[in-house]
Amino acid sequence: MSMIQRASLQAEKKAMRLAIFSALSQIPESSLRTQCTSFATLLLAVMMMRPSKTISCYLSMPTAEFDTSSLVQHILREVPSYSGKNLLVPKIVDRKLGLMDFFMIHNEGDLDSLPGGLWGIREPGYTYKGLPRLKATDRDCPLIDVIIVPGVAFDKSFARLGHGKGFYDRYIRMYSQGRVPPKLGEMHVRKIMIALALNEQIVEKVPTEEHDENVDIIVTASELHQPTRHS
Repeated sequence: MSMIQRASLQAEKKAMRLAIFSALSQIPESSLRTQCTSFATLLLAVMMMRPSKTISCYLSMPTAEFDTSSLVQHILREVPSYSGKNLLVPKIVDRKLGLMDFFMIHNEGDLDSLPGGLWGIREPGYTYKGLPRLKATDRDCPLIDVIIVPGVAFDKSFARLGHGKGFYDRYIRMYSQGRVPPKLGEMHVRKIMIALALNEQIVEKVPTEEHDENVDIIVTASELHQPTRHS
């Protein structure tokens, strides 16, 4: 891709972000609350995660984003459908290099105590009860099965437009290459990425570059988008 093409694509991305942010800012609070607490949305998301043991999920910004509060609480609750699951949430570990990792959350009390970080997003500390908090890149941390990602816009070909910092694209590539080297003859397995989106975030086409990672499933308040399986 030439420098001119790249600059044009970056301009397209910027324009789409501004358009989506404008649309999100005009959503009535009642509509936003309805979408985010929709039983259908929560049920679909949980159904997709039910076979999974270790789930990473973003903690949403205070506004203009799909609110994950109910979802992470469900994952942590000690009821038969959810017990035994591990929840990890993101934390920026090097802002200059654009690096983050996912850290273990132990219970609802731990979750509720997290302070706000960049953009008002809650982040875990490096320790829990005086001990190092387990993170996804530690060799003794359970491998992530599902990564629930945020985004600005998504399309029905599963392209994702992020906030422009590259944290998730960078992390997904690194983690998918394998925290633990595979045995001879094995291949690294890419983790399933699920996007939770407001209806206003679904667009006709997202401008993408070669380093942009697609998602595998998109869940909205009214619909589940996943690849068509051909027999």
